[in-house]
Amino acid sequence: MSPRTQQVVIALTTAQGSIPQNPTFGLRMPAKVTDSFAADVDTAVRSALAHITGLQILGVVVEQSSALSSRYLITVSFRDTVTGREDS
Repeated sequence: MSPRTQQVVIALTTAQGSIPQNPTFGLRMPAKVTDSFAADVDTAVRSALAHITGLQILGVVVEQSSALSSRYLITVSFRDTVTGREDS
């Protein structure tokens, strides 16, 4: 795993506010699923990754895992602009 990918994973798996020394670091997911859920998740992901230099976010895809489920699958595609490597 590249250092840039590690930064992305850490930023997206850390709940915002869970680090007292840096309360704005991490991801703050929307509290409720509404009509704007996908757009809210996109905004939250971009905000959580904004501090990472050398990163271009290519897309954020939000999919409901099944029609009867309240679980969502979120895929973040990005490019490391230093190496040119793409990952998701």
